[in-house]
Amino acid sequence: MKTSTILLTGTLLSISLISATPVLAQSQKITCVRNQNIINCPGYGSFRYRDNDNKGNNNNNNNNNYSRFDGEINNTYVQVLGRNANSDELRNYSQKMNNQNWSLNQVRRDIASNDQEFNKIINRMYQEYLGRNIDSARFQYFQNLVVNGENIDFVRNAIANSPEARSRNNYDNINNSRVEEKINSIYLQVLGRNANSSELKNYTQKVDNQNWSFEQVRNDIARNSETNQAITSIYQEILGRNIDPAGLQYFQNLIVNGRNIDYVRNAVANSPEAVNRRNNNSSNNTRVEDKINNIYIQVLGRNADSNDLKNYTQKINDQNWSLVQVRREVASKPELNQAINKIYQEFLGRNADERGSEYFQNLVMNGQSIEFVRNSIYNSPEARNRR
Repeated sequence: MKTSTILLTGTLLSISLISATPVLAQSQKITCVRNQNIINCPGYGSFRYRDNDNKGNNNNNNNNNYSRFDGEINNTYVQVLGRNANSDELRNYSQKMNNQNWSLNQVRRDIASNDQEFNKIINRMYQEYLGRNIDSARFQYFQNLVVNGENIDFVRNAIANSPEARSRNNYDNINNSRVEEKINSIYLQVLGRNANSSELKNYTQKVDNQNWSFEQVRNDIARNSETNQAITSIYQEILGRNIDPAGLQYFQNLIVNGRNIDYVRNAVANSPEAVNRRNNNSSNNTRVEDKINNIYIQVLGRNADSNDLKNYTQKINDQNWSLVQVRREVASKPELNQAINKIYQEFLGRNADERGSEYFQNLVMNGQSIEFVRNSIYNSPEARNRR
């Protein structure tokens, strides 16, 4: 990213800025920020930059490389997710703004409401500053703030300076011993969740009574079935297949030696196999099928079969269905209700009541996964009391 001071005169106004600016009577210096080939001038707008070897800086409306919305969409991504938008994201929302008359407010709401990345960012902030996962009420609160104009840095500062965070930094939590805090920290690193009371009790006894080290605790957690399932889910999501034994052992060893589950996700996502899979998915149908399959994995915990892929690919291509519509219909299937009911039976020893089933169905419909449902029920007060 480069920052430049540009002398703006009437002559320079021939550049096609997103926000039209009156001709100034006198020269005026403004500061613009160049991010790759997008130049943002606060208060004046944005335009696309081209090098001289590409026939000079030509930013008129006929420029085939010009997109008058790219800069604004990218700024929205920076504010909401703390990163630049990639080319697919820019193209997606530029089309919505050009063809469907979406406003930037709609783009912002869509990113903050439908993107799992936003959920994970806020949850990681809670884990970092508060040592726990975020509750649904506070997530809704911060989501609404960002939708209505605040940025992700504001959220981070609000959490970091909250009374709970300040109290936690005093290290005087009378409800948790130092050992329990360390065990909980290991759970957050390895599985991305807090340890429940049974797990804290189990490992605290091993540390206190059997002289276990924290390295032994970490090794035990890193090789349990829940960790295996978490790694397998990453393989299914990113590579479209189950993990092989060698890959599972490799990533288990990385976690045992200090890496966390986010590192595993990044390593798999940037592996040659993942890169090749993305490069090979050049046709629209293949990309659409991958996204449909990911929805099935997230919603029902399984791959879509050939009929599922054919059905929803046709709806997207021929009926202009969105992936949100696909997810909503998949989440409305009896199969999801059956899956939720099985989780209730497994952890609570009873069938799901209508209200509980509807609650979790809505969560999945709006972006949460069936694994999230499983963890929520497993860590519920009713499940803890039953154990």
